[in-house]
Amino acid sequence: MDSEKKVKVLVVDDEQRVLEFLKHLLTIESTEVKCVKDGPKAIEAVRKENFDLAFLDVKMPGMDGLETFRELRKLSPSLKCVMMTGYEVKDLLEEARSEGAVASIQKPLDIRQIDSLIKEYSEPSSSQKINILVVDDEKVVLNFFRRIFRDDIYEVTTLETGQETLDLATKKQFDIAFIDIALPDISGVDLYLKLRKINPDIHLMLITGDPSRAEGVEDLGYLCKPFEINKIFLEIDKIKSEKKIL
Repeated sequence: MDSEKKVKVLVVDDEQRVLEFLKHLLTIESTEVKCVKDGPKAIEAVRKENFDLAFLDVKMPGMDGLETFRELRKLSPSLKCVMMTGYEVKDLLEEARSEGAVASIQKPLDIRQIDSLIKEYSEPSSSQKINILVVDDEKVVLNFFRRIFRDDIYEVTTLETGQETLDLATKKQFDIAFIDIALPDISGVDLYLKLRKINPDIHLMLITGDPSRAEGVEDLGYLCKPFEINKIFLEIDKIKSEKKIL
């Protein structure tokens, strides 16, 4: 497979034959592959390296695939995870999908399905990044958003006031903006509406540490502090889908 950048794949399964099969198949697909036999080893691997895609067995002794998936997403929120199973575990698979797993596949593994997933995540995209704007007067919040987004995929701009946000929004296009409801110089809702007029295509989310502040504007969409990272990336995935960015 021709690609400017090899996709890095992590395979987690307690069956040696599955590891060998996927390592052989994925190597043919010109990917970089790392295979481990359990959840703790997967966590250790993700702490040391960045992976683009992970294949996780659902049923493993000790830490199962769903637990492993949750821990990996905490360490690497942009990691795309595919759940694998040879059992009837519909509830677990639905739970994983609701929390951000991109797909699930049944054993025995279908080579064509795996090939399709690899192609989807290894096709070279343009150099276009997702442009993210975060507006909040709390530095801990701004640092949080800077930390969770990888520099090679996202460009994150952080600002503390509404006025500097409006000044910049007339000069630079953003794909998504996370706006604190309570800013020092302007209501976050007013800023939301003004940004919508400047850029009708921007995806906007309000953020607040007090859900009562969002009463009456729930239809605008909001996230509560402390943040659930999965919910943030669900919003990011909507943008990627709309813009056809992998």
